[in-house]
Amino acid sequence: MKRVSLADVARAAGVGKATASRALSGNEEVGMATRARILDIAESMGYQPNRTAQSLRTGRFNVVALFVPLSEPWVGEVIRDCAITASAAGHQLLIQDSAGLEAMTSPAAYLRSLAADGLCVVGASHRVADALTTTPVIPTLTLLTGDDEATPTAQVIDQAVARICSDDAHRPA
Repeated sequence: MKRVSLADVARAAGVGKATASRALSGNEEVGMATRARILDIAESMGYQPNRTAQSLRTGRFNVVALFVPLSEPWVGEVIRDCAITASAAGHQLLIQDSAGLEAMTSPAAYLRSLAADGLCVVGASHRVADALTTTPVIPTLTLLTGDDEATPTAQVIDQAVARICSDDAHRPA
């Protein structure tokens, strides 16, 4: 079955794509009756916004990359809490094993190449943490673990993900 596009919704509603887009994004320039009609049509057609198109327009991916040491027993709780936090903020959570970062020649370049709005890296070495904080391109929170550091709690990691999801994290300093 073909994915329902914005153009399909606009055609069914008898409006232009720009009007349909503004109505679906909640823009107040579209009258309430027109907006309600377009929203009803979009829902009845099963329309889902194209995240790729949105990210090209906004420069935001609504994705948080969470790198955690998957071999640790506490990680399940962290992933669950972070997924709930990210989802509540309209974000998806990309989960990868932080252990793989150590083997990379340029972990910072790899992390910055991800289609994500922010990174939360737990269990990174000082080498990886230093590389990430030297030239940050997107909001990056690095939480070290090891013999010299206390393991961050699930709450601390969850707060880090919440911070990345917030609009404040993406405003220039």
